[in-house]
Formats: sequence, structure tokens, C-alpha cells
Amino acid sequence: MKFLLVFLCLFINHVLAQYRLSDVRVTESQFNVSSEQALGNYEIIDGNVIDTQFDGDALRAIETTSSIHLTQSGGLGQFASVFVRGNNSNRVLVMVDGVELNDPSESGRGFVMETLSGLDIESIEILKGAQSGVYGSDAIAGVINIVTKKTYKSKKKLIVGAGSYGRRRLAITEGRKLSRGWFRASFDYVKQDGISAALGGRENDGATRGMLQLKYGLANYNATLRIMDLSADTDRGANASNDDPNNQSNLNTISFSNQYKFSWGKNKSKLNFNYSKFDREYSNDVDTQNSTNQDYLYDSSNLKLNWANNLKLSSYQFVYGLEFERDEMSNESVGDTTAAKREEDLKTTSVFTEIRKYNGAFSHSLALRGDKFSNDLDAFTYRFLNEYRQSKKIKWYLSFATGFKNPSLYQLYDPSYGNEDLTPEKSDEQEIGLKFGEGRRFVELSLFNQDIKDLIEWDTTYKNTGRASFEGGELKTSFVKNGHWLDYSFTRVIAKSKDQRLDKRPIHKWTLSHRFKSLQTRLMYVGNRKSLPSYYIADFFIKKEKFGGEFNLKLGNIFNRDYQEVAGYTTLGRNISLNYRREY
Repeated sequence: MKFLLVFLCLFINHVLAQYRLSDVRVTESQFNVSSEQALGNYEIIDGNVIDTQFDGDALRAIETTSSIHLTQSGGLGQFASVFVRGNNSNRVLVMVDGVELNDPSESGRGFVMETLSGLDIESIEILKGAQSGVYGSDAIAGVINIVTKKTYKSKKKLIVGAGSYGRRRLAITEGRKLSRGWFRASFDYVKQDGISAALGGRENDGATRGMLQLKYGLANYNATLRIMDLSADTDRGANASNDDPNNQSNLNTISFSNQYKFSWGKNKSKLNFNYSKFDREYSNDVDTQNSTNQDYLYDSSNLKLNWANNLKLSSYQFVYGLEFERDEMSNESVGDTTAAKREEDLKTTSVFTEIRKYNGAFSHSLALRGDKFSNDLDAFTYRFLNEYRQSKKIKWYLSFATGFKNPSLYQLYDPSYGNEDLTPEKSDEQEIGLKFGEGRRFVELSLFNQDIKDLIEWDTTYKNTGRASFEGGELKTSFVKNGHWLDYSFTRVIAKSKDQRLDKRPIHKWTLSHRFKSLQTRLMYVGNRKSLPSYYIADFFIKKEKFGGEFNLKLGNIFNRDYQEVAGYTTLGRNISLNYRREY
């Protein structure tokens, strides 16, 4: 495998030497950097693609990128997990416009992926590999940052759609210039009658997802209020025996963020205040499948204060700052069996710094971060990125990074499964890669290896059980010729713990996409998992301008493949969706 990648590097280096890197901005540092200065492995998804080709389903758009594997236990609103290089969602930090949305009451403090809306997104940035040296805990496997459209100048939009399994969608965005500043509002509503989540079940598990976002900005200040709500019928577990007619989940998230930017001398500073509140309720009344009434309630919040300063001196860039974070959680069980309400909190104080140096062909970035927790745990992490630009068109990069994942409040203090003696997971990672290209013509190859020790797993209670390893490589390429756009990505990841292959992760996965004018086809192959066989699915997309707007038609799973992403749970068969989109 390694010899093949080296050969391809040398071959494509010769063939594509005329291409130059495209100009994008990424959240690789506490301050955004351009692609000419970005040193790590990242991918950017255009927000317009999410709306036009994925029916506003941001998760399915993320799934098409290299080193990403998505699993969902049924249709819209069912539990979803995103695996980044074999690591599950609990080790991925998810942000919207830099605001952290990982839920402190979730068992592994992960982001509740199924709540994500795809409306009014400018781009989705995916940073791969340990980013704890910049962002702390939860970023041990990577960062997904959803960047929404800014200012009133972004186009206003109306989307109306319908599709298979009783899917309906209404989305509206509106922006205005005010006498002082600007205002932008976005509303997204999706409802689907759905399919049975449990394989072989007889009743459909529908869902309704809504999102409201309000943004206000001035020259140096902006504020965002974001509300996400998801209500879904669910089943008690896998297979027909767990089909349940009144099992339900209700998830609600409210986040509020403020950012103020100011300058003094050669310094540029930003001050952030973010607050997010999460409410989750899982209910199950008496029925033929259940003899008791039981509700499980989880309430949590995250408050974060962050100050960061950026100082540029000659070819050096110094970033440093302070951060304070507080997680709060309460959980209780109400019904025929009642458990006492448990309330816990965890405070984190952090200091971070990064030194970036751009010196001709060689560039370096060293990020250092220290975190101190109120439960007497602490962590020190770093990320060291190195880049050599063989020319303006080709770059090689090499990175070394450590990461950590602090135990969640649930893992520490849950009355039934918690363990207050848990210590953070710790990782070491190395990566080498080659990237070259211009715009839609590029090739990128990389090899990576990550070892995690003090792994936190459930075994009657949560315990630090041992080690896990994730090693592999990825290939990404994109070409445009005579109006034909071709994208291909291939990933190989071997994920093991205690010398046993981890479940749900494929070793091989590839995606091939072809677009010509208004037509596009996409083929995705997912290799066998530990307990499931391989599968492939094909999608077809066409758009047509009419009546002052654009019709987007998507045919999903064209060949009606029967497959499972999670053992014992259903996936969508052949499906169709039609959306009318108008921008003005």
C-alpha cells in the first residue's frame, strides 16, 4: 500500500505540475487562514451542493468526503454517528460558526448528529486528525465546523420540496440592511413519515426537524441565536422484536453566541461568549412491547468564554489566548420506576498558544495547549505541522500531534454506569501527505497513524480499558475537462482495539461522482464491516431552471440496494425528492 502511494505521488507530481492550490479559508487555527497558509489535512464542502444535491441533508454530504463514514439507525431523525478515520462521533468536535455544539449530557459528550440542518450553509470545513492542541477535548479525531452565510448580502432563498416516504420541506432565508448593521434570518422545516427503524418492523418511524437561526452584525460585532428541534418516533432496539409503536425522542438545542473583534497596534483580538442549552427526552408508554411507563430526561448546558490574540511580526505569526468553559448536566428517570435527579458540573480553564512561521518553501506551525479541570484532571497537548512547497503548485506536509478526550459528565457521574475514577483518553498521531492542484483539478494523498491509550469503554460501568489504533491512507482527486467534472476519493482504515477489529467501520470505502452540465451521478462503495457485508449505492441528480427558479430532482439508491449501516436497522430503499428553489 505505501509503495503504491509513493509511486502515485511521483507519477502525478510529474503529470500535474501545472496546477495551483485553490483559494479557500479554513479554521485550522484560532484565527482563520487562507489555503496558501493552511498546513494540515482538510476538506471543504460547498454549501450550495448540500441544498441542490442532498436535499438539505448535511450529514449525507459529509459522508461523501474521504475518511468519513456515516451510520444511521433508520431514516430522518434516527440516531446517527460520523466516523472520522475510524474514530466515532464522540471524538469529533462539531461547531457552527466556531460555536461548540457537543452535548455535555450525551453519553460520550458528542454532537447529536441527527439534529443537523443543511440550510444557509456557506461551507463545511472538516479538519482531520487530532486538533486538541488548538481546540482541546473532543477534537481528538478532528473538527467539523459548519460555516453559515454572513451578512444581508447573501442571496435570499425559498425552498419547497416533497419526496418519498412522505417527505416535505419548507425553507426560507431573508437578509436586511439596517440603519445600524445587518440582520439575517433562516428557517428550515423537514417532515418525513419515514420507515420502520427496526429491521422487519411493521410501523413507520416518522420525524420532524426544525431550525431557526437569527444573525445580527456590525463592523466589529456579531451575534447569533440558533434553535434546533427534532421530534422522532423511534424503536427500542434492533430487529422486528424491538419494533415499538410509541417510543419517542424529543431533542432541543438553543445556542447564543457573541463575538467582538478589536485591534491595538499590530495585534488583532477577538472575544467570544457562547452559551448552549440542550434538552433531550426519551419516552415510552405502556403498549404490547412495553409493560411500564418510562421517561428519561437529560438537560445540559455549555458556557464558554474565549479570548484570542493574533500578532504578526515579519514572517512569524503568534496566536495566544485564554479560555474558560463550564459544562452542566442533570438527568433523571420518571415513570413507574423513578431515579433521583442527578446534577453535576465540570469547569475547564485553558491556556493556548500557536507559533506559525512562513519562510519561503518551508512553513511550520506549533500549537500548544494546557487544560485544567475542576475534577483535578489536566491535559497538555500539541500539534506540530510542517510543510514543504516544492513549487507554488505542489506541497508536501508532515504532522505530529497529541490529543485527549476528557470523560463526559455522564461517564463520570451517571448513577448506574458512571465511574469517577476515569482518566482522559490520550492519543499520539503522525501523518504525511502530498497535495497539489488548482481549483477543481487536484490530487491529494496521505498516510496516517493514531494510537489511543486509556480508552474509555462501557463494561457494566465505564472503564479505561486499554488501547486502540487507527492507521490507513486516503486518496482524493478531482478533474474537469470539456465540461465533465469527475471527483473520486478512496480511504483505507484499519481500526483495532485489543487486537480486535472495531465494529461498524469499513476498511475500504470509495466515492465516485461525475457531473456534466445539469446532470450528476454518484456511486459510493462501503466495504464489509466486522458484522455486516459490503454494499454500494448509486444516486442521480438533475436540475432545471423554470418559473424564475430552479427545480432539483434527486433519485436516491437507484438500484434499490438492500443494505444496513447498523446491524438490525433499516435504510431507505429507492427514493425520489423534488425541490423548487428560488434565489432573489
